[in-house]
Amino acid sequence: MTNDYIQAFITTSQLTPDEQLLEWKEFIEDIKYGYNDTVIELRNDLDIERGSLQDLIDNTLLANNPSHNIFIEEVNKLDEILKDLVYIDETSDSSTWWGKIILKDAREIYYASALEFHKGYKINLIK
Repeated sequence: MTNDYIQAFITTSQLTPDEQLLEWKEFIEDIKYGYNDTVIELRNDLDIERGSLQDLIDNTLLANNPSHNIFIEEVNKLDEILKDLVYIDETSDSSTWWGKIILKDAREIYYASALEFHKGYKINLIK
């Protein structure tokens, strides 16, 4: 990524593209190894984490830079990793794909919360 893109990115997000991607990767790893908060908290976390990435992807000032496609490709790769760890509830009324996520594997708090919110989905309890 070019220096001018990184500078424009930092002006928009306060983080470099690599730092932003690392935060998303770490959040996905948290899901992989056992997210342990409620369904509602997961939705909030995803709105913050993935929603902020979408805002950057859609940013017209960044989109004019050829380096922006590299950033988008990296986000998409991480998104695919996440999608392998979750169900996408197509009946959800969320306007975003990440708002439709149901974890396949989770720790106790999410698991208990999911029993109420996501009947009909098999969620494995990680101990």
